[in-house]
Amino acid sequence: MATKSTVKEAYELPKKISEPDKVDEEFERLGKIFRTELRKDMNMLQNWYYHKMMFLQFYTEKELSEDMVLKMFLIGLPKEYREVAKDCHREKLKAEEAVKRLQQKAAMTRCKLKLKCFNCNKGGHKAADCWSKKKTSPDQKAQMVIQDAQQRNPRDS
Repeated sequence: MATKSTVKEAYELPKKISEPDKVDEEFERLGKIFRTELRKDMNMLQNWYYHKMMFLQFYTEKELSEDMVLKMFLIGLPKEYREVAKDCHREKLKAEEAVKRLQQKAAMTRCKLKLKCFNCNKGGHKAADCWSKKKTSPDQKAQMVIQDAQQRNPRDS
């Protein structure tokens, strides 16, 4: 008997490991509903009722609580916020806490864009990560002048 339960547990373990995340499935399913285009042959009110009917296939009106509205908001966010939105849903954060976390994510992305390279004077990266071929240190400039002179007059060297 004890062997059967351990064998069964060993058999069930890969299923649990490879089982898709329920939050991912829910975000994908509801995302499809929200991303459907408005029907051109319907006015806005008819489109609203259509989307509401599609939504109510999965949830009852009683389930449309503040948490559900927050989930709908999180699902409607752009893709760059998707992982933060899923984390907020998994941790069952309140709306205020979720908004704070999303603002932190937005602030982090803004900080990266404000960086200015001292090498090429372009934004978005640092001098250490510069992709420009421009050299600014005096030693680098002197070396480039010597190399240019040698390339122009190979007999002089």
